[in-house]
Amino acid sequence: MSLYHFHVTQIGRSKGHSAVAAAAYRSGEKIYDDYYGETQDYTKKGGVVKMGILLPDYVPERFKDRSTLWNELESVEKHPKAQLAYSFDMALQNELTDEENIALGERFVREEMVARGMICDVAFHMPGKSDDDIKNFHMHVLSPIRPFLPEGRWGEKQHREYVLDENSERMRDEDGEYIFNSRPTTEWGSPELLDHWRERWAQMVNEEFEKRDIAERVDHRSYVDQGLDLIPQVHEGAAVRKMEARGIVTRKGDLNRFIKSTNKLLRDTIRKLKDLAQWFKAIKPQLDRLNDPTLHNLIVEYFDYRNEVAETYTRGTRSAKNKNLKLMTKIIAYIEDRKLYTPQELERRIKDLQGRADFKSVTLSNLKEEVKEYTDKVKYAGFLEETRSIYDESQKIFFPGAKKKFQQEHDKELKRYHVAANYFAGKVTTADPEFFLNGWKKELEAKKADYETEANEMKALRSEIRQLQEIKKAIDYAVAKRNGEDPKLPTVYMEEDEVEKAMRTKGRETQMHHKEAISKARDVMEEIEESKRNSKEFQEKQADKQDKKKRKGVDDD
Repeated sequence: MSLYHFHVTQIGRSKGHSAVAAAAYRSGEKIYDDYYGETQDYTKKGGVVKMGILLPDYVPERFKDRSTLWNELESVEKHPKAQLAYSFDMALQNELTDEENIALGERFVREEMVARGMICDVAFHMPGKSDDDIKNFHMHVLSPIRPFLPEGRWGEKQHREYVLDENSERMRDEDGEYIFNSRPTTEWGSPELLDHWRERWAQMVNEEFEKRDIAERVDHRSYVDQGLDLIPQVHEGAAVRKMEARGIVTRKGDLNRFIKSTNKLLRDTIRKLKDLAQWFKAIKPQLDRLNDPTLHNLIVEYFDYRNEVAETYTRGTRSAKNKNLKLMTKIIAYIEDRKLYTPQELERRIKDLQGRADFKSVTLSNLKEEVKEYTDKVKYAGFLEETRSIYDESQKIFFPGAKKKFQQEHDKELKRYHVAANYFAGKVTTADPEFFLNGWKKELEAKKADYETEANEMKALRSEIRQLQEIKKAIDYAVAKRNGEDPKLPTVYMEEDEVEKAMRTKGRETQMHHKEAISKARDVMEEIEESKRNSKEFQEKQADKQDKKKRKGVDDD
């Protein structure tokens, strides 16, 4: 199963988070964090296949030591909320061997990242397989945002570009301060370079596939850019996957299952409409040459022929004609309801349905994003509601020893609080997101209901496509007949009596299997009863022997 995933995030310093912690987690190692004065231990994490640090030629060898690299970077960064590193996550391919994946990943990092002066801490992860037995082999690359210069020192992450007036003089704001824009000193975080990397990674994967005659291909473009109006799923995370694997239903798992089924429905609907549009384009010149090509006449001709075929059946003629009558009535009612009297009106209807399907796909995609947004809001507002009192209590403790002890005892709750606080930072105008919790819950349920409504409308659209496919069969038959060709019905219609015969035979076979199973079960039960009887007789004989021995002993005395 070929999968494309190339994602980048930034690792920023916040309460309890650091570049050292990120590096320790990705490498599965134990590293002491000088900045926070605590040990980051992920030696029990598991799933790390290989890790290592790749350096440009001019960077000192001491940075091949993970602790040295990230602690030194932390010491250079002074701001308490400094942005520290880029984190790249890349899916590896199940069609390639583990060794081939590792070699490909390392080659990409050397050619595309290290060659640009980036220090890259690389880790290959192979966690447990998913519940559908697909392994999730992937690669993490952690790279400092701050460049290390050939002169042997850490450089600046950004520089100021002052805004100038028409006289090339620096402009000042209302407070008398110079106005400037901050510009990154490297291109590493630019959208253009990220797009290039995504495209290049896809090229390298496909080159490996081609070398090995593997038919699969990956595509770095989004669904929209590929012309696929599919809805991206939400990221589940390791914890959710583990819970789902144990049979625990989660909100994200439920949402992804619904998205998968909707994607399948969208894909099927869009493909069938595209096929109908292409078919009509190909047959239109022949329809234009027909006399009186109304849809009503074409459909009647088609079902007249089906009834002629039914007359040749050895059995089941009446049943076949009844089915034909019901289907024809349904199709005629459909074209009357939609006012589809000519092939031209049919063509317009197909195009209209294509437009509706495209619009529905966009609507569903937008609703999915809103569902995800409110799901996260409800989740993190719930975290704040659960943990705010503990956080407030920790802030009231004055003595460092008591504060540290309290924080250790409530480490899980405090981490949840900080994760939620970071999520809401700058996203809401209030300091109390839990105030909105009930409103967000209602909004989430409303969005889910809207999503389900749109998905059900897509099902109705697919039902209409079935009617159009029957009309297509009628037109194909009529065109062939009027062109003097021998029109053929699909096998399913030509052999209805044979199908019914096969179904009856299958039914008899099933009944025979049931009878055989019942007979075998009875034989087994009789064997069990016989065994019990034999066992009882054996026990009685043994008891008689014991009695005889006892009586003989008494007589001897």
